[in-house]
Amino acid sequence: MTKAKQQTEQQKAIAAVYELLKTRAIHPSGKFDKGGRWFPCEANADLVGHIRSPSRSWPYSYLKACRSKKFVKAVAEKYNAQTVEELKAKI
Repeated sequence: MTKAKQQTEQQKAIAAVYELLKTRAIHPSGKFDKGGRWFPCEANADLVGHIRSPSRSWPYSYLKACRSKKFVKAVAEKYNAQTVEELKAKI
């Protein structure tokens, strides 16, 4: 498979997984603490390090970031995921 074809397949997978996250058909891996704040799984925590930490007033700042196309693209690049299934497993 050529590099250009791999990129287009990856872009299609990114778009498909983003739509699934946007419509809440799937959810990013993570957990809530006792204060109701959501945090991503440790494997993907480094991808949202630039986002404001959640607080009791704004508990979903990381969750919102993990539903973005930018996050999905970062996960795809980090794990070199080429298909929707590979990408969904890493989100």
